[in-house]
Amino acid sequence: MRAFLIIFLLVASPHAAAQGLSPMKGEIRTYSHQFAVLLTASNPYNTAQRFSVALRDEWGEPAQRVQATVPNFSLPPGESGAFYVWGDVPPSKRILVCVTSQFFATGAGAPVRGEVCGKFDIVQLTQQ
Repeated sequence: MRAFLIIFLLVASPHAAAQGLSPMKGEIRTYSHQFAVLLTASNPYNTAQRFSVALRDEWGEPAQRVQATVPNFSLPPGESGAFYVWGDVPPSKRILVCVTSQFFATGAGAPVRGEVCGKFDIVQLTQQ
């Protein structure tokens, strides 16, 4: 039901757009006990937007020992920005990177609070 409501609001709103996160999914391979991935977030809105990054495990709980270079950032209209996510290989081997649009303190910002998540499987390779 929640997904239907979000889709309805996006379709019904004349100002609706969807921020992007690229890549949206992937497999990160590492020989080490650590990993890193470069992600790009984009702002398709007509106004500057503030975004926050949340890192979660495959069950939606906050990911342990994983961090982003910029947990909060702003992007001008139509612009993109890159950031890194890195950390120790998690026990669950999967992380979710979610970028959420936030309202500015002035109340300006996207008319709909949007969130997009990328799913990344961490594969620890063995050296032979």
